[in-house]
Amino acid sequence: MKVKTINLSNASSYTESELDIIIQDLKKSNKYSNNLVYRGFDGNNINNLLKTGQDTNSEILWGSTEQDIIDLYKDESEDVFNYADKFNIPTLAVFDGNKLEKQFQFAYEFKDKENKLDALVEVYRLKY
Repeated sequence: MKVKTINLSNASSYTESELDIIIQDLKKSNKYSNNLVYRGFDGNNINNLLKTGQDTNSEILWGSTEQDIIDLYKDESEDVFNYADKFNIPTLAVFDGNKLEKQFQFAYEFKDKENKLDALVEVYRLKY
């Protein structure tokens, strides 16, 4: 899978925010919809993600749906994009929500634990 880039260098809090640019790019590539789950993560773990389908060894995949993103101002600490931005290499993974089992808000498990990579739809580096 080829890692794509979302360029955030033109973001400004007055005209177009980083969130606006990310959502706009996701929409252009048809990767912004209700059946997808978005996870911000440390790009230093990208090789593990591309090999196994998950950037950590955790059984839980923490992520946000489109509705969570729309409602992100309810609790900014759960914002997937702000979370990605905490790392030196901010990266966003997009997963097929139909291949995940929701455990509770923001927490998912892979339905097929032996084939987690099958749930991975796209990966984006966030470039500033």
